[in-house]
Order: sequence, then structure tokens, then C-alpha cells
Amino acid sequence: MSYTKTTWQDGDVISADRLNNMENGIANAAPMVIVNGTMNSNGIVLDKTWQEIYDIVNNKIPVYICYNYNHSDDDYGVIMEKVTVVSYSNSGYIVNADNSYFADSSSDYPAQLSVT
Repeated sequence: MSYTKTTWQDGDVISADRLNNMENGIANAAPMVIVNGTMNSNGIVLDKTWQEIYDIVNNKIPVYICYNYNHSDDDYGVIMEKVTVVSYSNSGYIVNADNSYFADSSSDYPAQLSVT
């Protein structure tokens, strides 16, 4: 069943059918998880561990990294990156999106170092 959005007008009657349509649309919406990044002088640090991100992606739930970007008063905004790969190897634990984030263990919070 697909959701049909209601464009409400003044004077519209709120009915059980309309509310149930909205409830079903919310319940059936595709899930996603936002991982917040905090930018500091060393780079961006994520607020979920590598293992938490790996588990979410492994459950086929899209993950997005979101952080504020602010280099100057004229150069700022919000960045949103979709996580594409979460992997590990001898070189460490990696979360790839538009940028790469690294952790030393699965229980560490991945970081992107030396942001310019």
C-alpha cells in the first residue's frame, strides 16, 4: 500500500480514516539512521561506534552521517553523507561515505582526521 499525502485546507474534517492513513504512512516509511558527527580541531568524530554502524548497515537500514560544516562566516552549512561501506582489515575499521572515517577497534568512534 502506498501513502497518499493529504494537503490540508482550512475547514477540513479530521476523520479516523484520514488519521489512520497518516499513521500507516508513518509506520510504513523506510527506516534510516542518522549518525551525528562533531567537528573539532582534529577532524570529525562520529557519535556511534564502528560496531553500531556496522550492525545497522548489516540489517539493511540506510545510515547517513550529518555534521555542521563551518570554515568561516561565509563558508558554512550542514553536510549529509550516505554510508556506502563499513569494513575492517589489517589497517583498521573503516566507515566509507563521501569521506572515510577510521577507528582502531570495533568499539571506537570512527573519526575523519585532518579536515581542511
